[in-house]
Amino acid sequence: MHLIQHNPTLVTTVVRVSASAYGAARAVPEINIETLAAELSDITADLLEDGIDALDRAGLLRRRSEGRLSLNATGKTAHEEGCVPELVFGEAFVIEKYSPAVVHVIVRTLTGDERGGTGFVIAEPDWAIITAKHVVENNELLRVVRRDGAELCVAGAEILLGPQGVDLAAIRTGVRLDIEPMRIEWRDQGEVDLEPVTVIGYPPIAGHEPALIPINAQATGGVPTYGRRRHSLILQRLTTPGFSGGPVLDRRGMVIGVVREESEL
Repeated sequence: MHLIQHNPTLVTTVVRVSASAYGAARAVPEINIETLAAELSDITADLLEDGIDALDRAGLLRRRSEGRLSLNATGKTAHEEGCVPELVFGEAFVIEKYSPAVVHVIVRTLTGDERGGTGFVIAEPDWAIITAKHVVENNELLRVVRRDGAELCVAGAEILLGPQGVDLAAIRTGVRLDIEPMRIEWRDQGEVDLEPVTVIGYPPIAGHEPALIPINAQATGGVPTYGRRRHSLILQRLTTPGFSGGPVLDRRGMVIGVVREESEL
């Protein structure tokens, strides 16, 4: 797997420009570039312009005449949700940033076979590894492997299974994991009209790096996967069995679903 390495200086600049523009209440929805330059005096003029251009292309602010910038609700929301770089730099950045948190969950089945599924690290609650319940239920957890091949400590790990009808499980190791965790969008977004998402997962055979697949997804109502008030996402492209438990990320890099089985999550 090859990832695109983004310029960390530009990423930091974009975040700082956004924070300066949207981090304070303003009487009017605009700001002068000169004001930004004064507030961010340690950033060179060229780098500041690059950061503004990047935010403009993403629609998080707009250039106006006479050195003014027009602010908008999209940019303010992105700043408040902490997802400005994800929206500015797109899918490649989301994959680069969050794929290290995707782990390979290896289990032994009742028949003695080794099978692999996918999981992902979250900070709350308790730095757990989230996966699909059917990956670990009635199976022996053997190991959890990071993308770089390092194994996470799972000796004595507690496995919490979701209630009936909810194909989710959490592996609690009891230690803070040395991985930047993923963030979950807990709000049910209802119907989504072909929103672009990224699914990250592993093949079912142990020892493989994640296969990163950009796909389109559509949410349909009335599917009682997570209760009557929940929606399921239907992927327009099928995943492989090893993707069970893998995260489905939206454009913000937020987890909005977990792969349940082929064609469903």
